[in-house]
Amino acid sequence: MNNTILKARLRESILALSEMEVPSDMNDLVEKFATLSDQIDAMKAKLKEMETEYKKYSDVLKPLMSEVSEVGDVALRTEKFLITIKKKGYEYDRAGYQEAFQTLYSKVNPAIKRIADDILKANTTLVKVAPKLGVQKNDNITEINIMNTLKDKFIYYINKLTLRLDKNSKIIDSAIDEFKQAMSKRSKK
Repeated sequence: MNNTILKARLRESILALSEMEVPSDMNDLVEKFATLSDQIDAMKAKLKEMETEYKKYSDVLKPLMSEVSEVGDVALRTEKFLITIKKKGYEYDRAGYQEAFQTLYSKVNPAIKRIADDILKANTTLVKVAPKLGVQKNDNITEINIMNTLKDKFIYYINKLTLRLDKNSKIIDSAIDEFKQAMSKRSKK
């Protein structure tokens, strides 16, 4: 593709991008999203405070509930609340499978390592992590600022693309010249 044609199309794209309007329902969607994000952040902060306070009381009540359980009672009662043990605490042995595998893996021969690798591949699953959107409150954001930012990024990437195209076209042109020279030398023989 000719560079002048490419540059003309890029200019058209940039002009079209700068004239594009953001639909009002999109603005409403973004506003609602940002408002909900702020509310969620505030609730998370409040929940963290409550969990910290809850843990303090829980640390005091758990041993007390264990003593009550050993006596044979099942609950503590106040005027407003009844506190029971939903699930008794217990201990269990946890095997460190990953650590054991790594230790064993370092001590086996290559044939066994291939088998272990095949088993590992067969039991490997793909975990897809969804992107997370961040919201920051900024009163200075306007449609014009957003469009200018998008336009600047678009121009930046287009300039990078044209530089690559120019570089590649020079390489291709030199390769074609070399090919023509080689063919002309061959035809003279």
